[in-house]
Amino acid sequence: HVNNFTGKLTLPPVHEGARSEHTPLDIENVLLRGAVLRNTEWVIGLACFTGADTKLVMNSVATPSKFSQLDMLINRTVTLVFMIMIVCVFCLGAAASAVNHQHFEELWYAGYSRDLTEPWPYFNLEGSSYIENPVWEDKAPNFVQNVFMFVTLMSNFIPLSLYVSVEMITVMMMMLVGWDLHM
Repeated sequence: HVNNFTGKLTLPPVHEGARSEHTPLDIENVLLRGAVLRNTEWVIGLACFTGADTKLVMNSVATPSKFSQLDMLINRTVTLVFMIMIVCVFCLGAAASAVNHQHFEELWYAGYSRDLTEPWPYFNLEGSSYIENPVWEDKAPNFVQNVFMFVTLMSNFIPLSLYVSVEMITVMMMMLVGWDLHM
């Protein structure tokens, strides 16, 4: 109980060879949490009833989650979709890098050519001789560039509007419940 306390304080010997002194402790020697001392210049204190085995800690419970079951389901689903998107992005980035390096000479329509002075293929119209050669890229995008490109392209994969829709539906349902006089 907090209302009663018994204990013993053993003080070390004052000089070598002397005996230790024992002082009894009771409830008058205990200051509970939040107590304030006044008109006292100094105090020697000892913390007691601390740790995980105290009644205060053992009676306290974890704060319940403020998320509904639907919110937790949506969070798990969006996390799963995000993980799938990351796997897809890395697979597509690796595949794009491999295909770009393998078929580099065939990607003239994307602006890739090892010969930087080559004119546009299939552009032999009359009077087109004065058009300058295009600015060619002499190397394909690397894996990291492809990954960032696919992250940008697949950013709509994650349904963020789902959260907005669920919140709007929740507000509307709360309003309908509030308007129902027979509920």
